[in-house]
Amino acid sequence: MTNNNSKPQSPIQSIRQTYSASRSRTRSFLRHSGIVNACCLAALGLSSCSPQTPKTPTAMPQKAELSIPKPSEMKADVKVEGRLSTLLAMDIKKLGRQIPYTYSAGKISNSPGYEWWVSKHFAIKSDLPEAKVKLYLELLEMSYPHYVELFGAEPANIDNQRIAVVYGKSRASTRNTMLDDGFRRGVHKNAGGETMYYNRAGYSFPSSREQHQRYIVIHETMHAYHMALSGHSTWAPNWITEGLADSIASHVYYPERQQLAVMVRDRAPMSYLISGLKQFYAADKPGIAEINDDPALKRGLNFFIIHFLLSDPERAQYFAWFRDQLMAANPHSEATLPTANKLLKEVFPDWDQLEAAFQEYVKSQNSSFHIASGPWEQDGSAYWIRVQEEKQQPRLDIGINPKGELLSTMQNAVDFPGPLANPLIIPAAESQLGLLVKYQPGQLHRGQVGIGLGLELHPENQAYRKDYQVVKEETENTNDNKTSKNEKAKIKRPDYALDSYFPLWMKEGRYLVFEGPQYQAFALNPQLLDAMKKQNEKGAKLGINLSISNNSLIVELRSELNGELIKQRETISLSEEQIKRLRNSAINLLANNVSHRLTPYLQFPNNAQTPRSEGQTKIVSNPWQFVDMPKLQRVFRACLHEQNTELAKQCSDTLPTIYASLNNEHQQASATLSTLENALLASDNQDTLKQLAGLNNRLRYNRGKPQLLSEIAGDATLNSTLSWKQQEQNLDQSIEQSLSNHAVADLHNVKASTLNLKQKVNWKGRQFTITEEFENPGFDGVCMVDRNNLRDGKLQNLVKITGPYSGKTKGTLRIDVMPSQAVRNSVQTVDVEIAPYETKSFKQLFELNPDYKGPITIHSSANLDVDGEAIYLSQDQRINQ
Repeated sequence: MTNNNSKPQSPIQSIRQTYSASRSRTRSFLRHSGIVNACCLAALGLSSCSPQTPKTPTAMPQKAELSIPKPSEMKADVKVEGRLSTLLAMDIKKLGRQIPYTYSAGKISNSPGYEWWVSKHFAIKSDLPEAKVKLYLELLEMSYPHYVELFGAEPANIDNQRIAVVYGKSRASTRNTMLDDGFRRGVHKNAGGETMYYNRAGYSFPSSREQHQRYIVIHETMHAYHMALSGHSTWAPNWITEGLADSIASHVYYPERQQLAVMVRDRAPMSYLISGLKQFYAADKPGIAEINDDPALKRGLNFFIIHFLLSDPERAQYFAWFRDQLMAANPHSEATLPTANKLLKEVFPDWDQLEAAFQEYVKSQNSSFHIASGPWEQDGSAYWIRVQEEKQQPRLDIGINPKGELLSTMQNAVDFPGPLANPLIIPAAESQLGLLVKYQPGQLHRGQVGIGLGLELHPENQAYRKDYQVVKEETENTNDNKTSKNEKAKIKRPDYALDSYFPLWMKEGRYLVFEGPQYQAFALNPQLLDAMKKQNEKGAKLGINLSISNNSLIVELRSELNGELIKQRETISLSEEQIKRLRNSAINLLANNVSHRLTPYLQFPNNAQTPRSEGQTKIVSNPWQFVDMPKLQRVFRACLHEQNTELAKQCSDTLPTIYASLNNEHQQASATLSTLENALLASDNQDTLKQLAGLNNRLRYNRGKPQLLSEIAGDATLNSTLSWKQQEQNLDQSIEQSLSNHAVADLHNVKASTLNLKQKVNWKGRQFTITEEFENPGFDGVCMVDRNNLRDGKLQNLVKITGPYSGKTKGTLRIDVMPSQAVRNSVQTVDVEIAPYETKSFKQLFELNPDYKGPITIHSSANLDVDGEAIYLSQDQRINQ
């Protein structure tokens, strides 16, 4: 209901109401939080669960686990500068068949041919060669700080548990290991990987594309991280779940530097920028709310929303607040989209303005890279083709001319670091374009590589690159002298063979050939050939340097032998009109029948990936590389709880100036931020102070033991009183203790469903008290527990099955008693249907055969459809009479 006489709310007032309304939902999130994952136990079959039982097998490490290093005992030293990670040092240990403690505990098993490896935060189960496994662990540890940045938190038990990753050597191998883990379907027919809600593990297998092999493990593990953080991910629409995963997995990897650039917007292979533009114009330019409400997966559109929201510091703060509010609301899957839609419009202060800005953002996008014909791969700044049957000349267009001018209006178009200086490439001040060719070892005289100059697109191809919409042509059939249109239109795709450019080839490592208006060819001199020949077995390197004068194209070739530069200079005469075309047109990379690495040295403007935090800190993972970003987030959230006060006005006046300073005035931004923080310390609002201090309390389970994790910014004293009421004894209990930052309080054998926390905080001279109520967590999604006993001539079987996080579970439970002659009617089945978060008990009685004396084995198995996924659970128990 709207009161037309009321005053319009300020953005901060609106957010405060959203926050207040969400507090009643916080209990639901904490109760169902998958931060707790120790309740599922290993069984002879797949899994079982017992969240409240202290003497379960998961409560203490198994003997085999004693040799597995704890996460806290392993190193993962990563330097992070914006979206760029550099691996400094890390530990990896091979475990063989030992299964480490992960967020998939009790729901993941061994598989034939597979072994386990662990790093600090991750555990990989794989049958790949060890070098590949180590590469993927390195990529994941370099990605980890960015996972934390995008979700704003670490999983609560990450200091004890690892995130499970499964990477098979083939589709068939991955299908087998998924069957071992109870997934009846196996690998999805249209996916290169999947992360399963049932056990929070990501399953991947390699495609033929090396870029995708790296992409898929970063992508799927982000889903697993998401589920380790919150138990599941169906509380978020796919523009968050898939948008974040695709955005971070859009990467450029530098193997020689051990660097990983993530969140790359503009790149050549697997361009979500181009696919996003295709989807945007094909869907008639949808807005954020429309994309949110569409359950269909549109990866490119999701990619655009994420980059749009995170490209502006104010929008990024509101997005993080929205993300956390939605996570706290924890809607069931059928309510996710409407809940997200409602929260979006409540959280962002001017929704119409945001939608308009999104439209302008997408329309301003254009790719600097176009794969006219491939298949092109990318390692760092080097491009190469996978050798396969080529229907067209492999060609990669790059939207920059030899003068170093971007042929695009998009700001910071190329957002990953360029190549390092190389003596074979003349510095940009002296040359206009360089191409470093690194030959594959032993293949110096195979195939040809080169660069195309003066690219002119055919008018149809030029039109296509404006909105990426293919032309549909209606075809006609003549039948009985009558003309009728076909039901399906013929799609006319771009034909890049119609384009025009001047190739400059290096053929067979021996000849320089210019296929321009006047064909000109040059043999490499003996000194250059000798230098490259002596490098052949390890991979020869050749620098091709181009300069354009008024009437010629000058090419200088460079190689190296024993530290001495070997050079050859050739001049190609051209007309004035041809020179003009070369100067002002895009370039392209060319290759035939070889996978030599081609690194273009282009005079790109400074881009967003340039490190700026050198010497300040090791991890600065926000795109502005602002060291005080955590403080800015706390201050922003504290401001949301102020209304109709002088502090609210000070927030409104000051925050925009801080945002504006993040591009180039970090010192000024930090000083202004500290002034605003000090002003907010005078607030009497407990919620303001709580946000300002970054106070965060979470319940978690570690090997079946409930614990309270308290976190706060900097050093502070936390005097906590935790009280609860035991369900069984109807007894009130409480504990008191002083905690420090990142403190963990053991809650011993707490079985209560509700816990109350009263916490006194002393932070920066301010003392305040907060109270919170938690539902004691212990929910782990679908689990099965089987208990059996003999009494009064009967075998009693009791099976408890827990429902999923979202969607319904239904299927069949079957109990088999063996040997069959031990009881009458040795097989019993029952239908199962369970709602989310529900636990149902199924009791079966078997009449014992008085003539049988001996051991009895009870096998319980459940074939379940869990929110559309076929799962198999089983357990065996043996009873001796």
